[in-house]
Amino acid sequence: ESVNRHLLEMNNTGMFVTVLYGVLGGSGDEFEYARAGHPLPLVLDAKRNPMALDQGTGQPLGLFDELLLDEGKLTLPDGGLMMLYTDGVTEAADAQGEFFGTERLEAALRLDTGRAEQACEAVWQAVQAYQGEVPQDDDVTLVAVAANRTRHA
Repeated sequence: ESVNRHLLEMNNTGMFVTVLYGVLGGSGDEFEYARAGHPLPLVLDAKRNPMALDQGTGQPLGLFDELLLDEGKLTLPDGGLMMLYTDGVTEAADAQGEFFGTERLEAALRLDTGRAEQACEAVWQAVQAYQGEVPQDDDVTLVAVAANRTRHA
């Protein structure tokens, strides 16, 4: 609430901030979050198929007097992957101005081998290849969590 109020008081340009605040549980497979206008986490099962998440209404900070957050909790499936990303990923544009989009993000994640750093690298390489010589217009942030609870004897 206080961050939103501070942004409203100092903001006369119409700028805003999106936020995703999350806590990853000790076992590494529970993720509880509050979201203010930020893209939802992308969760993929072990076969890299996207899983549907309930999307509540969350508004960016710095635009509205009343703070409205989307709060959620999810469990990563064994062998699954969660990708947190900024809209600079999905809104990266090619020479024709077409966005990279969520479908290309999901396709890039199907190529990784299951490790979080490889997932981030696969997406980053795909975004750069898609943009070609077009300058980067927005920040790109990627955070991946791979869930693997399988124990070998």
